[in-house]
Amino acid sequence: MEKISIIIPVYQVAQYLAACIESCLNQSYHHIEVILVDDGSPDESLRICEHYRQRDSRVRIVCTKNQGISRARNKGIQVASGDYIAFVDSDDTIAPDYLQHLYQSIKQTHSEVAVGSFYRIDDQNVYYFISRRSDLEQAKLERTYTPREFFQARTHSLINRNFEFLWGKLFKKNSLT
Repeated sequence: MEKISIIIPVYQVAQYLAACIESCLNQSYHHIEVILVDDGSPDESLRICEHYRQRDSRVRIVCTKNQGISRARNKGIQVASGDYIAFVDSDDTIAPDYLQHLYQSIKQTHSEVAVGSFYRIDDQNVYYFISRRSDLEQAKLERTYTPREFFQARTHSLINRNFEFLWGKLFKKNSLT
């Protein structure tokens, strides 16, 4: 079974971090490592990271001075031992079958990247499906793209919205390095 590395940059997110880490550790795809990159966070985030590292051997912590989210992610890539990489923002949570679904998509299509949709939750815990698309439209989008098709398809608003962030995707590691 191939390993998936989940990289979570951590900076001033103490109020959200436990829920984020729990959602990663509770995946139906179990062969994972969770890399928490503490980017010099001045709050209690590092203490929360330490708690989870002591509780679960799949959790790793990397500490850096504050250099921003991009450098924190790059540091995570450098230490990742997985065959695949997923990025999760520390104030987000992921569904229990998130990794399993993306991994199966990559395997079925022989792709290097799988892209998922996402939900937004408001202050009253109401879920909003961001991509709000019809089944027919979704069926058109769920396919394998050649590099040329991908860049041409980026003009489609739903594709562009899902591709502009690193989270919500599973990457074959060698495609990032």
